[in-house]
Amino acid sequence: MIFCSCSISKSSQKRFIQQALIKEDNLRFDGYYYDANRDSNLATCYVFYKNGRTLNAGSFVQGLNEKENELKSKQFLNALTSDKSSWTNFFIQEDSIGFEQIFPWQFYPHYVFSGHIINDTTFVLTALKGIYHIPMFQKRVTPLNDTFHFKHFYPKPDSI
Repeated sequence: MIFCSCSISKSSQKRFIQQALIKEDNLRFDGYYYDANRDSNLATCYVFYKNGRTLNAGSFVQGLNEKENELKSKQFLNALTSDKSSWTNFFIQEDSIGFEQIFPWQFYPHYVFSGHIINDTTFVLTALKGIYHIPMFQKRVTPLNDTFHFKHFYPKPDSI
C-alpha cells in the first residue's frame, strides 16, 4: 500500500496542460468564477490568472459571502495556496477554455475540464476527461453542462 501512495502522490504532480501566458481578453481576471450546481447546494470556485495558472478555491455550500470571507482569511489562504494540488494550469484558445483539476487522494487523480466561453464573465464546461495512468493515459470523457459566472473580488489571492 505504501508503494501505491508514493506513486499516486508523485503522479499527481504531473500536469497535462502546459502553463503559458494568457494573451486573450476573453475572460476577466479580477475575481473568481463559480458554478452553483443545480443538483445540490454545492458550488465550486476557481480563480484564473494571466500567467496561465488556476487556483481551485474549493467547493462550498455556505454561499458566496462565506467563500469570500474564507478567501480573505490568511489562515485559509495559506493552507489553500501551499497545497500544490490546488494549483493547476489552464488555456484559452479563441472561445475554448480548458483546465486541470487534481484529486491527489484518488487512484486516478487527473481530470481536464473543457468548454466554451460565452462572454468575459461566463463560460460553460461541456466535458470532463479523466486521465488515467493505467493503462497508459487512457481517457474517459463525461459530458457536462456546467455554467460558471464571474464575480469581482478584491484582494485576489496571489498566484504562484
